[in-house]
Amino acid sequence: MPLENDVTAEVVEATCPVVNKRIYACDFYVKGIERHNDPFPGGYRFGRIYNVDHHAPADRMARRVTSTMLALETICACAVTDEAAYTVINHTDCDSVLSSALLIGFLPTTSPAYPDVHTALSIASVNADHTGEEDRIADVLQGLDEQRRGNRTDSQYLESLRNLLFLLEGKPIEPAAEYALKDRHRARARASELVRSGEVQAARVAYGTLMEEIDGAFFLQPLPDAWVIMLASPHPKYPDRWAVKLRLGNSAPARFNLQLLGVGEFDPAYGGRWNAGSNKRGGGTVIAPGEYRAALTERVDQLAVSLGGD
Repeated sequence: MPLENDVTAEVVEATCPVVNKRIYACDFYVKGIERHNDPFPGGYRFGRIYNVDHHAPADRMARRVTSTMLALETICACAVTDEAAYTVINHTDCDSVLSSALLIGFLPTTSPAYPDVHTALSIASVNADHTGEEDRIADVLQGLDEQRRGNRTDSQYLESLRNLLFLLEGKPIEPAAEYALKDRHRARARASELVRSGEVQAARVAYGTLMEEIDGAFFLQPLPDAWVIMLASPHPKYPDRWAVKLRLGNSAPARFNLQLLGVGEFDPAYGGRWNAGSNKRGGGTVIAPGEYRAALTERVDQLAVSLGGD
């Protein structure tokens, strides 16, 4: 499906026209689905749509969970994957690839390189979406996704699946995947260097204006005291606008999360989950990065007071 922030149940239904087939909508939020109050082990359900996704603004998703982990919960609850169902994604990062591949029954449960495939995939999805720690599966899939920015294609999804199988089998990956992996390693090192040099400033709201886009998770360990990490870079499609990414820092209080900040009130293009978000899919913003940080800092400080902090 098209890569968009706001996806309604009606759009998902229209994409999958055979009305008696279940739909697994993987790793993207079907707008308002949690309000129908029909949860299942892997997410939320509305009619034939099973939203296997961790982006819903609900307490059960405000934790270190991934769509891959929810897909495994779905499989355990159903005892078997429904290979006749539709499985729908709208991007091809690590969590989208892994969750959808599991639900179409594509992946083994054991392999030469990973005796417990499901555990390895869960760990990879957490490292990709939450910690930024080095992980061969996560870095290959995230790297391929970053190399193929823009409109994703079937061939790019298949490229990710091929190389995932090579990893599980302990075989060499393709040259494009090897390059993507090395690029992730370079970006992780670059993030640490940007903090050391002061180009990304350490503070409660850590901040950097970059000419390159770098995964926000790579800044979590170099910025241990941050509550929120804000990174701004020129939007790749609209160079007169700013793509802003936010990441919940490791020092944020337990009850503090990004969804409580109401960022969408001053940046309608922003969307995301409790601990990470971006306005990139929404087209970016014309708000200057310094002004954006000031508005964000004001909200962080207000929320800190309301939570009893300083």
